[in-house]
Amino acid sequence: MREIPLTRDRVALVDDDLFDYLNQFEWFANKGRSGTLYASRWQDGKYVKMHRLIAELRGMSLDAHIDHRDGDGLNNQTFNLRAATNQQNLANRGPQKNNTSGFKGVTWNKRDKRWYATIIVNGRSRHLGCFDTALEAGLSYDQAAKTYFGEFAYSNERHVAELIGDHG
Repeated sequence: MREIPLTRDRVALVDDDLFDYLNQFEWFANKGRSGTLYASRWQDGKYVKMHRLIAELRGMSLDAHIDHRDGDGLNNQTFNLRAATNQQNLANRGPQKNNTSGFKGVTWNKRDKRWYATIIVNGRSRHLGCFDTALEAGLSYDQAAKTYFGEFAYSNERHVAELIGDHG
């Protein structure tokens, strides 16, 4: 693994065998619509994202979305990239920027004073239950996400690990 320097004091991670080719270009850290940072460059009047270029070099279908398994848009090592449908790509996306619970699929219900877990499948919201803690609701979301999305399911375990790291 090698690092390619970007703007914003960031780096993109790439496979050793692609480093020399990719490093010849000037890359910058660019925020996508979801708020995720991606390595991009400007070519022929449009943005070229590094992960799409790598996908092309590795023979992946460019008709598909390219998903970062770990959710890190700057980790462009081949093992971390996979072709995905739009729904699969969204399933692997973490909590929205305006999320207050810290868990994907978890919201606070003021009236009931409980945490609600919901999941969106095929554009439809499904209620998963009401819980006393955000953690319980987050784990309920995880179970449903694994059922509906399989290997593309975003896991709230990432946030749980952060909480344990902060408090344990």
